[in-house]
Amino acid sequence: MKNNHGNLCDDVKTFFDSEPENTSINRYETTEKDHGRFEKREYGLYSKIDWLILRNPQWSMIKSIGFVRSTRIIKNKKAVETRYYIVSYQTDVRRFESDVCNHWGVENLAILRRLAINRLEMDTIPKRSKHRKKNLAGSDNNYLKSLLFS
Repeated sequence: MKNNHGNLCDDVKTFFDSEPENTSINRYETTEKDHGRFEKREYGLYSKIDWLILRNPQWSMIKSIGFVRSTRIIKNKKAVETRYYIVSYQTDVRRFESDVCNHWGVENLAILRRLAINRLEMDTIPKRSKHRKKNLAGSDNNYLKSLLFS
């Protein structure tokens, strides 16, 4: 959820910030240790949001709100980041954790796609449309290598 959602974003942040010990929030936690980095992720999902819908009726399709609080420690430096979400299902915090992780993968693919398109646009061979270059890169490994490593 980004700040372009106006009052909805503010309401969700305020709720989770003011209710840190609310036992109605379904929670799940993961930890990772890898290459000198420690990361703990706390997931929270809350479904009793009638108050939120009353304040933001245009968002009546929302079933839950969630957060992910990531705490990273790298070389004794601690960083904490909290992200907020609107969710279309209720109470399944493990599904929420899985969906958040899968969303990161989608964002990574979008970045890779943009990079690939930029490489096609930088190709200096004249009289080839972007569509033709894309098809050629998919069928000709030498052309693909020239795009990637030039």
